[in-house]
Amino acid sequence: MRIAFASAFAAGSIVLAASALGAETLKEVREIKVATAPGAALTVRTANGSIELVPTDSSELLIKATVSAKSKERLEAVRIVASNDSATGNDVHVDFPPVAKGEEEGCSLVIQVPRATNVKLVASNGGISISGTVGTASLETSNGSVTVKGHDGAATIRSSNGSVMASDISGTAAITTSNGPVTLRGALQPFQIETSNGPVQVTIAPAFAGVVSIATSNGRVAFPKDAKVESQSGNKGYGTAEAKISIGTGGEASSIRTSNAPVDVKSGS
Repeated sequence: MRIAFASAFAAGSIVLAASALGAETLKEVREIKVATAPGAALTVRTANGSIELVPTDSSELLIKATVSAKSKERLEAVRIVASNDSATGNDVHVDFPPVAKGEEEGCSLVIQVPRATNVKLVASNGGISISGTVGTASLETSNGSVTVKGHDGAATIRSSNGSVMASDISGTAAITTSNGPVTLRGALQPFQIETSNGPVQVTIAPAFAGVVSIATSNGRVAFPKDAKVESQSGNKGYGTAEAKISIGTGGEASSIRTSNAPVDVKSGS
């Protein structure tokens, strides 16, 4: 069974505000409630705005959408579409009117969702934030930061011109960004991290085991004193520095790559 709901109404008044879309941009806040397909995947897509998932005990999705446009007519043409289907999952996306010269719309979404499962979030010019999610997580944005606070499963994170801060991911983590720092805390499973012009800090969980390859084009690398050093070169604080270390027994390979910044791998308590 599929239930869909499209919204063009405002739960509050339209206000004039300054934003990245222009000095004079109209904004309004809309709120939508829609039943969820229990245990099904959740897909969310927007543009020129952020996405935040907030855990809730409710059986419904509560969506708070902040919509921006340069005219009342175009503001009213933006649609927030929410649907659920037991086969294909829960879907929330924003439909914008056709692009016109000098016109650009945006929408930020805060979604209260019960135990979000197998999430796929796509945004642009805005950050992504999740917590308390399970299954797989695919998070993609541009010109925005990504924050993960507790995810039970594997996560793939892609951004540009933004930082990534992730903690307590129980599965593997694949993180790619540019011009931003990366922080991964409580790493339990293999991870792959790649950034540029940003430092990387990884805190590994006590049960972590595996070989970690580290490289930076211009900076220092640091790692736990009890790690077994397989190879090491550079590490004078400037120029290329590389290291391959072994932590624990067994485990799969992990890697860290950055440029013009240091890398720090620490042991967690």
